[in-house]
Amino acid sequence: MNVLLLTDKPEDWAENIRLLKEKGLQTTLARSTPEAASILQSNPPSLMLIDASPLAAHEVRALVGDLLMANAMVNMAVASSIPEPEFHDATEGLGILMQISRERLPVQIDALLAALRALIPSG
Repeated sequence: MNVLLLTDKPEDWAENIRLLKEKGLQTTLARSTPEAASILQSNPPSLMLIDASPLAAHEVRALVGDLLMANAMVNMAVASSIPEPEFHDATEGLGILMQISRERLPVQIDALLAALRALIPSG
């Protein structure tokens, strides 16, 4: 499976990129929303990880909405420190697979991959 990571701070994700590789996932990096949208259209990943950590809830909704316009069939997980109830309220209906935390991804990765494999059994 391949993962598209949207972040403008890839250095903050270095350990998680290594972890994804250890789990057998190929990671592609996008540093901007237009770059991510282009990849979503031309070479859709199995999973898109969105680093939305500095964004407010309404900004996360807008970002995910923009990316869904590029490809609504891609599974997405969002790294955000927004409290879960607020995140859920803001993003309900967008089909986000999971809210994750960059810092907690090492303990969340198995649950994330299990959820993804439930949707993509051959992946």
